[in-house]
Amino acid sequence: MKKFILSLLLLVCIFAFAGELKIAFINVNQGDAMLISTPEGKHYIVDGGQPAYYDPVKDIYYSRFDAGRDVILPYLKSQGIEKLDGILATHPDADHIGGLVHLLKNMPVDTVYYTGRLHTSNIFQVFLTLSKEKGAKYIEVRDGDILKWSPAMLVNVLAPTDKEMDYAKNNNNTSIVLFIKYGETSFILSGDAEKEQEDRMSSDYGQNLKADLLKFGHHGSKSSSMTRYLNLIAPKYGIISCGKNNKFGFPHKDALDRYYHANSDMLIGRTDYNGHIVAVSDGSKISFEVQKGEMYTMEEVFAQENLTIPGKAAKTTTVQKSGNNDSPLVSSGDLVNINTASQSQLETLHRVGPATARNIINYRDENGPFKRIEDIQNVPRIGPKTFENLKAHITVGDSAAAPSSGTQKKTTTTVSSGALVNINTASQSQLETLHRVGPATARNIINYRNENGPFKKIEDIQNVPRIGPKTFENLKANITVGDGASTSSPEAKKKVEASVSSDELVNINTASQSRLETLHRVGPKTAQNIINYRNENGPFKRIEDIQNVPRIGPKTFENLMPYITVGQISSKKTDTIEVQESDESEDVLKEEAIEKEKSDNTVEIEEEKEAEPIKEIAKVGGCNAALTISPVNINTASEKELDAIPSVCRNAAVKIFNYRQKNGKFKDLSEVQKAASISDRNFKKIKKYIILE
Repeated sequence: MKKFILSLLLLVCIFAFAGELKIAFINVNQGDAMLISTPEGKHYIVDGGQPAYYDPVKDIYYSRFDAGRDVILPYLKSQGIEKLDGILATHPDADHIGGLVHLLKNMPVDTVYYTGRLHTSNIFQVFLTLSKEKGAKYIEVRDGDILKWSPAMLVNVLAPTDKEMDYAKNNNNTSIVLFIKYGETSFILSGDAEKEQEDRMSSDYGQNLKADLLKFGHHGSKSSSMTRYLNLIAPKYGIISCGKNNKFGFPHKDALDRYYHANSDMLIGRTDYNGHIVAVSDGSKISFEVQKGEMYTMEEVFAQENLTIPGKAAKTTTVQKSGNNDSPLVSSGDLVNINTASQSQLETLHRVGPATARNIINYRDENGPFKRIEDIQNVPRIGPKTFENLKAHITVGDSAAAPSSGTQKKTTTTVSSGALVNINTASQSQLETLHRVGPATARNIINYRNENGPFKKIEDIQNVPRIGPKTFENLKANITVGDGASTSSPEAKKKVEASVSSDELVNINTASQSRLETLHRVGPKTAQNIINYRNENGPFKRIEDIQNVPRIGPKTFENLMPYITVGQISSKKTDTIEVQESDESEDVLKEEAIEKEKSDNTVEIEEEKEAEPIKEIAKVGGCNAALTISPVNINTASEKELDAIPSVCRNAAVKIFNYRQKNGKFKDLSEVQKAASISDRNFKKIKKYIILE
């Protein structure tokens, strides 16, 4: 406590308005990541979101999203940041340290700050190994430490204590909690601290916890942000860092209730709705730069979650008639006309707050009047449950009323049995004649087919946003994909394959965006993702690596595989992969492969320009790639050389390398398989490329 107060006094003495302090709360989906930029221009990352999740045993990705690769590094580059003065990991959970691994690999880092708490996860082991290998200074922090990030700022560590490190029941209660003061402004970044840590900090620091802005603990979980802790901080601003529609249900109602009781006038920023949020302090006040929209009032946050504000009764659904007889805003039955009602009138509806009311108005301004009351479900924040509460109290005017058997009959007969709607050619207005297809859903159908090509089966329409199994059940009797769309139809296959000719593979290492878009199921966004990935990570080594690109999963890869190549990747080492682009047609390659497979599963390829040694085509992961392979000595190979072995993923290469560093040379191949958790099937492929010496 004395050290804390003394630091504040010293800060007052030396503080000079050298510039602005910026704290960016970066939208990394479900996780935490912050960038602190000091007035002097130093940059510190606090937490890094989640990594991609790969299972080496099953050889599948559960998630290809890597916060460091896909969000944080591009954000840093957009800000002109080429090096980091420090990285701080609050605790070892994957949604906080996962993205830091990519940053450590791809950006100079001066110092790594951590608690020293160990964890058994693979991503933590990689984080720890890289922290040491990169030569960054390593500092373990504890309660009471002062981090010297800026002479004009106080950065005080409020947690964890040694006792918390020894006895905490979970990782969350070993979180590093920071108190930052710049001039007259102050911030608390709570990590995932829960009740236990909050109670201890409340007892130790008392009124000194008061701060202008609080990054709420644990993504808005009910296990954090207890009443005493919030009352002592009394924040004017709060930040919730969580993923949209996350599986945990963050933020929880109990937590929101406590936020409201602590300060009902608090402004809230949410990374799931606002995107990146930057708090800017000039030393006297805090302003905000928000990627989407504005900071929310507490009332708007409750409306977002369709919750009732604590202590207030649910809004009545009784609506008074307008005094203007020429333009009645409600029908004679006191129903609210959602095509003409003002924001205040919409807010009288049950579970419709200011934000949802604005969404209704914005939606009708953009898409025209609602045709059916069911169409209100196309409005953001209005789902089936909310609609169930609303439907008895709303109307779209004289042309429609609440749903009845007669209404449903009218809807289902909009498309006659003899006139099915072709979802591959229908215009937006034609698509809107379908049951439960409003303007937004119709646009989604058109956008989907533009990006992915024609629907092959009517079932594929379920891949379109807003169309689930129930909607499909209503649609399937009234839609078609046309005569030529069938997975087994030669015409359909020709249509799909027309974009890439049989004698010209697309080189994914050099192709332009427009060239990539000729590939089946590769639209503008996916093409841009491919280019961004190779710019950031270097050329693809194997065509399988394209599965690391966002939006490209195993099914898409299966469709792409016959039409892509990685071209020629030069290497000075004989044990690395060298892939050459073939001028042979796909059909010729297949015929040669079938013939040669009968003997030794290899294919000979003749080069057009010069006589080259015969190259082995190894069948790895179901694809053919021209390879020049010398056996790799597993006991001396570098991490990069291990990664180049066919069927050895990055994760397995790291495991092999780390195991050897810790336990010495491998004695037999079974030890290698066990160390890298490689399945028997994959290890059979790998064995012919490795030796022990």
